[in-house]
Amino acid sequence: MQKSKTAPFLTFNGNAEEAMRFYTSVFPGAEVTKLVHYEDDENRVLHGALACAGQEIMLTPPSHRLPCTLACLGCVPTSSNLCT
Repeated sequence: MQKSKTAPFLTFNGNAEEAMRFYTSVFPGAEVTKLVHYEDDENRVLHGALACAGQEIMLTPPSHRLPCTLACLGCVPTSSNLCT
C-alpha cells in the first residue's frame, strides 16, 4: 500500500506571489514549482505551488465559498469563520 501525502494549502489575499518569493528567500532549497495567473489579469495569482524540504505547499487566493481559516480537509464553514 502506498502512503498518501497531505499538502498544506495556504490562502493569501492578493499577495500569494509575494509570499512565494518570501518563502523561497528564507528557506534554503525552496523553489516555486507552479505559478498560474488569471487569464484576464496577469498580476493576480490563480494558484501556485512551491517545494520546500520535500514537501509541496499549495497557495491560492481565498474564495467567497471557502473560509480563509480552512487548514484541513473536513473543516465545516460557519458564519464566524468566513472571510470578511
